[in-house]
Amino acid sequence: MAESPAVFLVILRWLHVVAAALWLGGGLLLLALRARGQGPGVPSVSWGRTAGHTLRLGVAVFIVTGALLTAVRLAEPNVPVGYVVVLVGKIALAFAMFWLALPRSRRGPAPPAEGWSRWTRDRTFWIVVIALVVYLLSVILNEIIERAALAIG
Repeated sequence: MAESPAVFLVILRWLHVVAAALWLGGGLLLLALRARGQGPGVPSVSWGRTAGHTLRLGVAVFIVTGALLTAVRLAEPNVPVGYVVVLVGKIALAFAMFWLALPRSRRGPAPPAEGWSRWTRDRTFWIVVIALVVYLLSVILNEIIERAALAIG
C-alpha cells in the first residue's frame, strides 16, 4: 500500500502536536490556577500527581515523535539550511523547557513577590513562554518546507 508511509507520518505528526498542546495547555492551566491563589478550586495533591503523570507521558510522546519526525525530515533530499538552523533552535528550546520542568530540591520558601516579578520568578511561566516560542518555530519550519517545495515543484 503506497499510502502507508503518509498515513504513518500524519499519525506521528498528530501525536506530536497533541503532546505539545497538552504540555502548553497544562502549563497555562497551572499558571491560571496559581493566579487564582489558594482559595476554592485549587486542585488537590492527587489531581496534581495525576496531571504530572499525564504531562510526563506527553513529554515522552513529544520527544519520541519529535526524534522520528526529525529523522524523516532530514532524510529528505534538498532540506534547506534555514530549516536545519531553525530546527536546531527549536530542539534546544524544547530541551531547555524540559530542563526547567525537572523537579528541584526546595530550599525553603521564596520571598514573596508582587506584580510582574511574581510571574518572572515562576519556572512554569518561563516554560509556557518557551513553549509558545517553540510553537512559533514549528510554524516557521512548516513555512520553510512549503516554500522549498514550491520552489522545487
